[in-house]
Amino acid sequence: MTAAPTPPARHLVIECLREGLGIEDIAVACGCLPAQVRAITLELRRDGIIQNIRFERPRCVA
Repeated sequence: MTAAPTPPARHLVIECLREGLGIEDIAVACGCLPAQVRAITLELRRDGIIQNIRFERPRCVA
């Protein structure tokens, strides 16, 4: 049985969320499991951090 990959740092998840990435996208970008990213987002929500994140407007291709 192989060990689970290292979960991403909280600041990295916050930055990815600001950029508009979803859970699956963040997991692929960080090389971790989606469940690990979900756990971090739940912590951020519980700590009230996720409500304070300023999300960037989606970038449109001209």
